[in-house]
Amino acid sequence: MKEKSVHRMIRILKLLKDIVSGRCSWMVIWYAIANRYHMLFKTGNRQHEFDKLYSIDSDPWDYRGSLYEREKYARTMDAVESMGGSAGCVLEVGASVGEFTKLLAQRYKSVVAIDISQVVVTQVAGAGPPANVEYQVAGIESFSWGQTFDIMFCCEVLYYIGSDKVDIVVDQIRKLVADKGFLVLVTGLGDGDDGIYFDGWDKIFSEVFTEVFRVKYAKSERPYKIVIYMVSSLQG
Repeated sequence: MKEKSVHRMIRILKLLKDIVSGRCSWMVIWYAIANRYHMLFKTGNRQHEFDKLYSIDSDPWDYRGSLYEREKYARTMDAVESMGGSAGCVLEVGASVGEFTKLLAQRYKSVVAIDISQVVVTQVAGAGPPANVEYQVAGIESFSWGQTFDIMFCCEVLYYIGSDKVDIVVDQIRKLVADKGFLVLVTGLGDGDDGIYFDGWDKIFSEVFTEVFRVKYAKSERPYKIVIYMVSSLQG
């Protein structure tokens, strides 16, 4: 316990140093307090967790420079294109810093990219995204749009949503994805639920949608799988 307290104090002192030096905003303190509130009362709201993260580091997972991420993007695009057909409008859930969004913009007519973090959406939208991309601050649980999407991409994001939101998420997918449209899931190989990360989405989607593609990369730097489901208005 003492060692844990020491590490926490070191992190706090480093954060204060970064704030004083101007490397990150004083808003980080507010985000930390708000996130602590949501954790204590188990609200499931993780917006401030990510606002804090992006305020400290604008690209915390090195999406812009990681060869691992670029390879995963390419494999995901190849998997979707192997399905054939055409898509006009697509939705990206958890767009983060917008690297995968740029690839989607090159391939599809219209891209709507959402993320729960106001901080990262402000950063990316202010950097001049492609003209056919629209960013929104939203999570899949509450997002609404005036039309359906041909494809919904959920890449390394759904495990942040708790198992208590399963019905809400499934219902949202049915509302947002066009009949015979595709849901693309990219996620790790786990299937557990520790209260912080929920990895059971693949099993759930396989029960309510029609699986049409699956590939696993077990020997990757961080093992993952790409699964594509067809969403039909007759399901459910």
